[in-house]
Amino acid sequence: AGDHAHRLQVGSAGFDLEAVGVISRDMDFATWAAQQISDPGLRGEGDDASGDGLPNLLAYALGRSGVLPEPGPPARPHFDQGRLGLEFNRDERATDLVYEVQVSSDLKVWTAIARSEFGQPFVPVNGFEPHISEESASANASVAVIRAVRVRDVTDSASRRFMRLKVIREGSGS
Repeated sequence: AGDHAHRLQVGSAGFDLEAVGVISRDMDFATWAAQQISDPGLRGEGDDASGDGLPNLLAYALGRSGVLPEPGPPARPHFDQGRLGLEFNRDERATDLVYEVQVSSDLKVWTAIARSEFGQPFVPVNGFEPHISEESASANASVAVIRAVRVRDVTDSASRRFMRLKVIREGSGS
């Protein structure tokens, strides 16, 4: 970039488009871990570099810090129009992940009802039509890479029902 890319005149307003480009660049787990976690011995998917009980892979998937403990559960249940739902954040830059919202009535057999693959928005799967909403988790539109996701089950809450979020990193064998 030449000098003109960073020049601002006094009294004018502007922003650096290069910085926005860096924020929204696709990434993978290894890149995230190297940027977030200074100790190479704590960069594994199952390690908990932040000490908050959340493995690094889930911290990466949910747009959390790799080293700063963050309070609160990674996924939160809610009820919406008499149906169980699950809400969580996802990082749309994480292009090596597959996210699945799964349901079960017995905690043994789990069925995916919604999926997001490789940074794309969630979509219904397996013939189900859950209510899905995604919006920016940030008030700042230029850093809207963290998405707030809400998925509402297809069965009313009068039935025994459980929901979970499953995250798989492509190429990790998990």
